[in-house]
Amino acid sequence: MKKLIFILLCTLILGGCSQTKFVPKGAYLLTDIDLKADNKKVSKSALTGIVQQQPVKRILGIPAELWIYNLSDSTGKTRFKRWINKTFQKIGEPPVIFDSSLYASSLVGINQYLISKGYYNAVVSDTLTYQKNKYVKAKIRIKTNAPYRLSDYIITGSDSTLVQRVKSNSSFSLLKQGMIFDSDILEKERERIASSLRNEGYFFFNKSHIVYEADSSVGQKRVSLNLIVKNGLVYNADSGSVEEKKHEKFIIKEINVYTNYEPTEALVDKDYLGKFSSYTYSGLNIKYLNKRNVTSELINGAVQIKPNELYDNSKVNATYDNFSGLRMFRTVNIQFKELAKDSILSSSAGTTSAISAVNFVATKELACNIFLTPMLLQSYKVEGELYMSSEIWGVAGSLGYSHLNLLKGGELLNLSFNGSIDFLKGNREEDVINKVDKSTEYGVLSSIYIPRFLLPFNLQKRLILQSPKTQFTGGYNYQSRPYYTRSLVNFGFGYSWITKKKLEISYTPINLSIIKMSNDDELKENLKTKPLLYAAFSDHFISSGVLSVVYNTQRINSQDSYYYSILNLELGGNLVSLFNPLLKRVKSDADASVSSSIWGMPYAQFIGTDYTLVYNQRLDSKNRMVFRFQVGASFPYGNSAALPYEKYYFVGGANSMRGWQVRMLGPGAISDSEDDLDVIKGQRALGDFKLEGNLEYRYKLFWSFEGALFLDAGNVWFLPRDHMASKATFKVDTFLSQIAANTGLGLRLNLGYLIARFDVGMRMIDPSKPYGSRFLLNQIPTSDYFSYHIGIGYPF
Repeated sequence: MKKLIFILLCTLILGGCSQTKFVPKGAYLLTDIDLKADNKKVSKSALTGIVQQQPVKRILGIPAELWIYNLSDSTGKTRFKRWINKTFQKIGEPPVIFDSSLYASSLVGINQYLISKGYYNAVVSDTLTYQKNKYVKAKIRIKTNAPYRLSDYIITGSDSTLVQRVKSNSSFSLLKQGMIFDSDILEKERERIASSLRNEGYFFFNKSHIVYEADSSVGQKRVSLNLIVKNGLVYNADSGSVEEKKHEKFIIKEINVYTNYEPTEALVDKDYLGKFSSYTYSGLNIKYLNKRNVTSELINGAVQIKPNELYDNSKVNATYDNFSGLRMFRTVNIQFKELAKDSILSSSAGTTSAISAVNFVATKELACNIFLTPMLLQSYKVEGELYMSSEIWGVAGSLGYSHLNLLKGGELLNLSFNGSIDFLKGNREEDVINKVDKSTEYGVLSSIYIPRFLLPFNLQKRLILQSPKTQFTGGYNYQSRPYYTRSLVNFGFGYSWITKKKLEISYTPINLSIIKMSNDDELKENLKTKPLLYAAFSDHFISSGVLSVVYNTQRINSQDSYYYSILNLELGGNLVSLFNPLLKRVKSDADASVSSSIWGMPYAQFIGTDYTLVYNQRLDSKNRMVFRFQVGASFPYGNSAALPYEKYYFVGGANSMRGWQVRMLGPGAISDSEDDLDVIKGQRALGDFKLEGNLEYRYKLFWSFEGALFLDAGNVWFLPRDHMASKATFKVDTFLSQIAANTGLGLRLNLGYLIARFDVGMRMIDPSKPYGSRFLLNQIPTSDYFSYHIGIGYPF
């Protein structure tokens, strides 16, 4: 151990000495920028982004990438040595040579940013500290002082009609009296007004037609604002000059949808579009090449733009969203072209002389062309996971198949074949010391999503919904455990859609499951004194409805911070309970309780809800902090004294508490040595209440490798009930002392299309230990403290 510490210290010393290896004479290595503002309203991340040179990147305070770069040799006299040098330089990071001109430009940029945020009297001071060992540090301090604020604003323009439209919509204005004079808010107001007018038919109106005139002479750090709505500018060929022209409304005259358009072929073949066949459906000109690849109903349902209606940019965006939601088109490109038309309509014969003197200006017309480029319709996916600890090890995997357009109506078919095998160390008191118990599981899952509502009445036309879908799911699962064999068959039917508020809602009114147990005589005998577990591991029938609401702020191809939340609510057995008088009653062998049954199986009656919140914060281009919080609870009632096994919560594994394997933690403070649940060791860690929080710092290493530091905390409990051990029960005064915690390190290979992950979790707090010895960091770690996980994708 001492030798290892000595080697690490030598590495640190040698690495520190070599940081300036490639720093030229007279130059300095930028090691730190200490930037602080006295006002929390000023975004530090925005200020940091303005700085054009960032200091040497450090991981846990160590400039590891710079050290790797410095391992290269500038000479490289042999081919092999040159290859080694290029490899080190590619993996590592070159030294950041301080550039005084970039630094000065950064200070100017910070001043300009503060002015744009309304801090016209801000003071930026800086200090550069040069050290003899070729290092330089920068210290930047910002004193914002009082900002300028908006006193009032007016709306003017030469087109009174347009000015009035903007005024009538001013209740939604982002400009408020007394607000800080923030240029970003002014810019967002321009975008809001332009979007509103484009939704009313003003196709050529954009934010450049909104300008501001600001007057700061009113005093007391107040600004008076004039919002001016400008006319468009057109070139007059006769006069050879640019003239003003009032904005005009446009209607959609025709809509052409090219269903299998290939951009590369269009570039090389000038007559490419002329080769498409065409037919009309609900006013849409649907065009295809060679053969039809989608149904008319699919296109009509996705296209929200309608012929002979005013141009509406919100319907254009909805059309984009609908086609993107189908996930069967690689690109969606919507273009508009102005159609030539006489601007004056003559009056018909027989009208009075007064009316015949009136000239009618025709509404401008647009042709809408929608170009759809299909994706590869069929795909396969392979996933796997390897996990290992002192108690259990195993491997799990799945093979998935997807078809994006099964019946040419955008039907999405998913098939997944999965399996796993676990090896669990048996009870040491058995005849065979260290006996290993093997568990196997395999199954198939299937689902098909139809991009419309299957209803007896057309609800879809009455509601403003995006990406409506009808979904069918089904599956079979077989489990072979040391104490029992179980088979599960399920079927589901439901709907999903997206609302205007970007809420993704899924409602499954029919969710059926049949669970059959076999080879479980020993298990039943041992569970006769444990009614709760006896009910969980018995034949049963589940009929439930599930409502799920998802809100996600993540944008495609964006690296910004985002968060998403998921709320689930499930009610089981209520509909079946209406038929109780017609159902047969069965008695439990464990507690002699009587319940109604279907096909000889008691049906489950329960309510369950859970909530997940994930916040993914972008620290900079190479670092992110991700937080997840989960809470869930389920309650049996009516026909059930206990939940079905499938509806219990558990923690542990590659995507949860990574210091433990799946179902190896909890409930509460129960330990392996206690026999309350030990009869099904390896699956005992279940409960009807779950609480978990995760914090993960993700950072870029080199090439496609990423690192992670994580902290997990949580547990599962049983809600208070009779005949339940107090250590397994959730209580307000004891649950905090029963929270488990672990930390760990992760290594990821991010290839874009695939993320391979290896995580090592180390237990910090183990509630199964006696009270007073649950904190493990003050003890010498053993192999029992660690769990290893190999998986695909991020854990959350």
